[in-house]
Amino acid sequence: MKRILILLIVIAAFITSCNDSTDPQNDYLTLKISPSDQTVNVNDQVTFSVVLENAENLFGFSAELLFNGNIVELPEDTVVAGDNWGENSITVVENEIDRLSVTIGLTQSSNADAINGDVTLFSFTLQGKAIGSSELWFQDIYLIDEDGNSIPEIDELEIKTGNITVH
Repeated sequence: MKRILILLIVIAAFITSCNDSTDPQNDYLTLKISPSDQTVNVNDQVTFSVVLENAENLFGFSAELLFNGNIVELPEDTVVAGDNWGENSITVVENEIDRLSVTIGLTQSSNADAINGDVTLFSFTLQGKAIGSSELWFQDIYLIDEDGNSIPEIDELEIKTGNITVH
């Protein structure tokens, strides 16, 4: 009887130690489009945000956002840098038929200017042009630290694309 009781205690202790009720923290560097999926009518507009999660020592961002230019278009002056960049940020936007090139950088004023944590890099608006669906995806992504080098975690960057459907 003692053996059974000891065995039950050991099993209960093992199960308790293996059952971690806390949710695992996602600490991967993640670039995503938010919301990930939106629907719009032809000629109507919808806004997306580009979010970077778990940034460390971020001073600059550059990427191309691609989409199907037959389905959607980017109206003029609809790209807005996120609030974390501050009013003195440097923003360069180039719009082509099927892509948006965005470069944003901080103007350093002290040693504590880096962006850390979750940040909205920029928001952009797309307008429905024709019925269909278009994936929104990135290429040529650069995340820059204060010395002008790529952030080391860029090699493990998790990328979450988006989608827009036009009715």
